[in-house]
Amino acid sequence: MADLKVSITPQQQNTIQSKILSLCKDGSHLLNHDDINGALRTFKQAFLLSSKIPEEKIQKDCLFNLGATYICVGKPKKALKCLLKSRRSGMEERDGDLFFNIGAAYDEMKEYSKAVKFYERAINEYGYDKVKSIADALIKLGYCFVMTGDLSSAAHSFRLAGHTYVKNHKLEDAAMAMREAAKYMINSQAFSQAAVLQTLNSCVESLIGISDIQLLGISRYLLYRISDTEFRYFCDIGYRNRKHRLMGLQVLSDDACNSDSD
Repeated sequence: MADLKVSITPQQQNTIQSKILSLCKDGSHLLNHDDINGALRTFKQAFLLSSKIPEEKIQKDCLFNLGATYICVGKPKKALKCLLKSRRSGMEERDGDLFFNIGAAYDEMKEYSKAVKFYERAINEYGYDKVKSIADALIKLGYCFVMTGDLSSAAHSFRLAGHTYVKNHKLEDAAMAMREAAKYMINSQAFSQAAVLQTLNSCVESLIGISDIQLLGISRYLLYRISDTEFRYFCDIGYRNRKHRLMGLQVLSDDACNSDSD
């Protein structure tokens, strides 16, 4: 026997939709203030209410919110289930966010090859007004490439993320991305010394206005036998005062050696 649906009046439906909207706003507020469990409870309430009305779009939107929040609480399998069910037919403005979150779910499940595919789909779906979202996806993509052992592709992703962050005036993020790009360019041994120096120079050019000066260290160990003369020349590029020159002597990454043999 088919399930019987309880009919509701238009007025009742409007009341429920208003309540769902309110719950979704509350959930987003809680999520933005790091109350993840509170957000999860709120989005669950919204989804349960959405099942009482015949509006598929609202139900799928609630599933999307629930799935994204499940990722935050470390339940990627539940997240994936909700996200896949939230997909609507046709191209949607939020498809980029959907693919990003599906990628994040696979990422959390350590299924990095699948995560790569969805991060790439997210990047392709995001419009020109989603520059920061594109850069964030490129960063996630880069680390997935690292986990799959494709260091060359990781370096390309981080470098592209760095350029994209610059376009969005996110200089600290740009510097971090360029630092990671240089690190994996070196580790992959697939790039020339000139290419590494060019990337590190882009990192240095992002220094102006950055408050976290430890973010952008440069290590001679990571520059693979670059001579002292070349190293000093590079450290002078884009630097305007002694504070900046000293910044160039910080350790680039956790992989740097603890002592210098020179």
